[in-house]
Amino acid sequence: MKALLLCFLFIFSSQTAYSAVIDKEKREMIDEMMRYSDSEQLVSYMASMLTIQMLEVLTKHHGNLDQAVADIIQDEAKTLMYEEYIVNNTLNEIFYELYDENFSTEEMKEMLAFFSTKTGQHVLKTLPKIAAQSQALAKAHAKKVGPKIQMRIQKRLKEASKAVNENTAPQ
Repeated sequence: MKALLLCFLFIFSSQTAYSAVIDKEKREMIDEMMRYSDSEQLVSYMASMLTIQMLEVLTKHHGNLDQAVADIIQDEAKTLMYEEYIVNNTLNEIFYELYDENFSTEEMKEMLAFFSTKTGQHVLKTLPKIAAQSQALAKAHAKKVGPKIQMRIQKRLKEASKAVNENTAPQ
């Protein structure tokens, strides 16, 4: 999850005026895609993740924090993210670039036509749930795989150490 947040922060930190090179029709279609996908919720998610990370670091270094401090951190993170990505239009600029790079105008028209159908609406509502569930399941599975990976690494390191010792032994 931290990697995902860092990826989003990296993407969102590159502020460009990319929309200026996109024709009006395509920009309007991207705006509509953003409404369909409720892209603004990403800003709240980023603020929440940032708040959690900041609170974890502060708690680690200073012990338990007063709730008022936590509230201030949360409020400032939400406010700053809103100002940076919504008020300054950075979120739109990012999505203009991403959609423009990945979809033609014709593909955008087809996607919008699909998302306006009952099935398209169902896909939009269901895919985020599937993504969240798959992440949780993959995370749980990774916990089971972790010890196996650790055993394999230890075995290989032991073998490599043995080979190095054999090659450096006095002859």
